[in-house]
Amino acid sequence: MERSRHHLLLAVILSVAFVAFSAIAAAGWTRGADLWVLGIMQEHPVRAFDDIGLFLSIAGSVPVSTLAMLAVALTLRSRGRRQASGRLILAFLATALVEVAMKTLLPQSPIEASAVRVAAPSLLMDFETPFPYPSGHVIRSVLALGALASVYRRTIPKGLILMLIALMAISRIYVGAHWTSDVVGGLLLGTAALAWVFAGREVKEEGWR
Repeated sequence: MERSRHHLLLAVILSVAFVAFSAIAAAGWTRGADLWVLGIMQEHPVRAFDDIGLFLSIAGSVPVSTLAMLAVALTLRSRGRRQASGRLILAFLATALVEVAMKTLLPQSPIEASAVRVAAPSLLMDFETPFPYPSGHVIRSVLALGALASVYRRTIPKGLILMLIALMAISRIYVGAHWTSDVVGGLLLGTAALAWVFAGREVKEEGWR
């Protein structure tokens, strides 16, 4: 129960941080840092990085990540963790709604076409929005990989999960799909949702660490 409260408190703190950071991004205060980081990331382009970026763009797309999320949710349910399974689906849907709302209403300037290194693949269920904040790829990666780590926490090293999430985050900036602020917003929202997923009573026995 104590761990459950910690997860819930973490979810609240990160949600507040997400709202505050979103206001900062909307005010344009991250613009200078965003341009600086993008310039550094793309100063020495590498073809292999382009290929990795394309692969991760597909892996984090709505159709692929939806299937991955359902697979993880079913795995949680098969192991008797029905509450976490249901919460994962709710978190996935809720963050998707927040993502669409923010990308429609929050006036974050899109990245210029000249800075886009990898064109986003056109897949079923994908949609275009006027603004890029926050990164949906990062949100979904945190949710799916974090939940996966909770299922196989004895066999999947935490470092590997963190490395994969970091790789997704960095690739979104490198390929010119998102600003750094978009990625930070995605990390905050995704981690807040993940903490909420495992804030139930069952966390006492098998919660995400």
